[in-house]
Amino acid sequence: MRNASCAEEPLVFGALERVVIGVCLGCVSALTVMGNALVVIAVCVVKKLRQPSNYLLVSLAAADLSVATVVMPFAIVTDLTGGQWLFGQVFCNIFIAMDVMCCTASIMTLCVISVDR
Repeated sequence: MRNASCAEEPLVFGALERVVIGVCLGCVSALTVMGNALVVIAVCVVKKLRQPSNYLLVSLAAADLSVATVVMPFAIVTDLTGGQWLFGQVFCNIFIAMDVMCCTASIMTLCVISVDR
């Protein structure tokens, strides 16, 4: 007997819902890229910010930039197509590896920052 609240059926969105969700997720992705790029640029340009503790923040920003540029766009497309992967089996394996690697880098950097503080 299947649990109705944990259905494995893909979500199907209407055209208007896809546009709204796509715009919202695209804005989140764009803001993530811009915000993390600003952190990297600020630490590189301003001499007072070039301290070892801020290098950890640059590392976190770089890890989050990799998530925003490598993982999020393909995840957004997959979400908008109802969970259907459109990019082929080989790239699916590459995507999963990049997803795990980028997210793990971000999590590990957060752990190092917490130990440093």
